[in-house]
Amino acid sequence: MYDEMMYEFDRLYEAWKKCRRGKLQKTEVIQFELNLSEELVKLQRELKEKTYRIGDYYKFTVYDPKKREIQALPFRDRIVQHNLCDNIASPLMERHLIYDNSACRKGKGTHQTIKF
Repeated sequence: MYDEMMYEFDRLYEAWKKCRRGKLQKTEVIQFELNLSEELVKLQRELKEKTYRIGDYYKFTVYDPKKREIQALPFRDRIVQHNLCDNIASPLMERHLIYDNSACRKGKGTHQTIKF
């Protein structure tokens, strides 16, 4: 069941929408979106056939507020990551967490925690 959730086209599409927020000007995002349906179908096929492999991280340095080295996944891998975390893992874990746990949960957070 969870295997199928990993490669459902609608879930991959929703993950793509989340992944592109704030990154519409990035070359890697634009290139992916030029052939969006083909890219998502290719990703879906790789996940279904279990031939998907994570790409190489790319490294860059950020100097604000201090120097930090960042390692980031390629855009297509971030789509898979969003799908796994947001569409599969979070709903499964949500039902097992106590109500008072506000960390990284939809509809909760700092403001919810302050109310306690």
